[in-house]
This record gives sequence, C-alpha cells and structure tokens, in this order.
Amino acid sequence: MSILLTTLLPALLPAIIDLFKGGFSKLIGVPTGEPVTFNERLEEKKLDIQKLKALAALDKPNGNISQWVADLRASFRYIAVGVIVLAAIIYNFLPETY
Repeated sequence: MSILLTTLLPALLPAIIDLFKGGFSKLIGVPTGEPVTFNERLEEKKLDIQKLKALAALDKPNGNISQWVADLRASFRYIAVGVIVLAAIIYNFLPETY
C-alpha cells in the first residue's frame, strides 16, 4: 500500500490542490480570471496572436544567413532532446558504484 501511495500521491497532489483552490474561490466568490463574455475572449485571443507575432519576430534571424546555419537552428530542439534522452539512457545503464 505504501508503494502505491508514494507513487499516486505526488501524481494526484496538484489536481487535488487545484480542486480545493477552485472550490474555495467559488465559495468566497473570487473571480478566476477567465474571460466571461465573448468580447473578453476575443480580446484575449488578439493578445495571444500579438504575443506569438512578437515571438516569431524575435526568432527570425537578422540578415541573410547560410543554409547550414538555418538548418542547425531549426534542428536544435531535436538535437537537444536527443542528447537528453541519450544521457538518461546512459545514466540508467551505468553500473552503480558505492
């Protein structure tokens, strides 16, 4: 029972805390910050679009770069994930020395 509790409790703890926070805010009447009307949702989506445009402008390289640099920049996430996965595999299969 303790193994099940030690694995399930950390997984379910954020959901339980969020449930209590939501119930408490409903009980005392605190607004959750979510848009209520259609116009508020529309304004929120417009702000999201502006934020994404600004992030895309930051990601765009200045000037004319060579193709291999552009390809390296585009594949950086995949290279980083590959390095992380490879490091995790190596770490898990190394013999433990105490």
